[in-house]
Amino acid sequence: MNLVRWTSAAAVVALLVAGSRAQSQGAQVPASQVKLNEQIADIDKLRMIVPLKLTTEQLDKLVTTVKASQAAYMKRIAAISEPYFESLAEDVKKIRASMLKGADLPKEFDAKVTKMQAEYVKKRDTEDQRTLKSLSENVKGILTQEQIDKAINLVKVQLSPDGKPTKEGTAEQWTNLYVLGTFILYPRAIPLLEDMKAASGGSASAGSKPRVASATGARE
Repeated sequence: MNLVRWTSAAAVVALLVAGSRAQSQGAQVPASQVKLNEQIADIDKLRMIVPLKLTTEQLDKLVTTVKASQAAYMKRIAAISEPYFESLAEDVKKIRASMLKGADLPKEFDAKVTKMQAEYVKKRDTEDQRTLKSLSENVKGILTQEQIDKAINLVKVQLSPDGKPTKEGTAEQWTNLYVLGTFILYPRAIPLLEDMKAASGGSASAGSKPRVASATGARE
């Protein structure tokens, strides 16, 4: 699965990167440009959400679920990173002061940071997988089986070189990939879902209440 092609609109990426660079270099990016960049990115993501024809009730549940998942994830990541920051604080202060006066970076400090970084990344990756698995299960509990199938097909087409669905990968893997790209990696997932809910007028779309798919695939 080629994750590089997750966002196919190169122009979108270019605009967002340009805006990020300007901000990192201290330039004042016009609010209108920032807003436009966000809207362009939203349009690209809406291509992956709108076809599911989510009801207002489903949108509300997704907002609640994604928010809870993000909060729990950040809390766990903070707990993981805090010990590393605490153990480095004093060393960083002293070494920075000495290097400002021309001293070399101590090799032992460099090695210490490299080791700690490797440990942290490993723990963070574990939390990433934990969050993805948990959120994917919750999302599947909100969507109907038809919507899940549609989401899987959208990802397959999006990542296929010829624009045709591929048979590679399991349904679980494709569902996880959809959740990853739509609700985890996209920083505006929650505002976008809230905007979709507001645009729906606050009432469920026409039709009967959807029967969600259980973990076994049975209809409830």
